[in-house]
Amino acid sequence: MNYLNELQDRIMKNAWSEFFFYQKIKDILSIDDDPSVVQNTNSPK
Repeated sequence: MNYLNELQDRIMKNAWSEFFFYQKIKDILSIDDDPSVVQNTNSPK
């Protein structure tokens, strides 16, 4: 039974680690999300 508890703890730690990783990525990508900036819609084709 101890093995199953340890396995469950490892899975939960991995899930939280993954959650925090993607949260940091989301935070980094949203830094330039300023609604007052007009985006250039004339992108080269």
